[in-house]
Amino acid sequence: MARRVETAVRRMAAVQKEREAAVQRERELRAQLVTAVGEAVVSAVEKPRSRWAAFRTKPLDDLLVEIGLVQGHREDTTITDSDGQGGPEAASPGGAHPQESATEDR
Repeated sequence: MARRVETAVRRMAAVQKEREAAVQRERELRAQLVTAVGEAVVSAVEKPRSRWAAFRTKPLDDLLVEIGLVQGHREDTTITDSDGQGGPEAASPGGAHPQESATEDR
């Protein structure tokens, strides 16, 4: 009987160790998620020439797909500018922004 108890205790310790490792992996993945989303959002707000600035007028799903956090099909839709005119750059897959140049920074 003592042997069964020892075996059960070892199994419980192994399960606890696996659980702790899973929690740590989840924390690391969450930190990566927060970093990726945060960098994209900050860049969209602060850098009008960045690739992320185009997502200011697009649905959140498009941004998450572009970052690679969500799998999905990006529809080829035209986003209208403030003057009501959509252009080919607005509809391009990859989200090219009309103000985007060779550099992403100002």
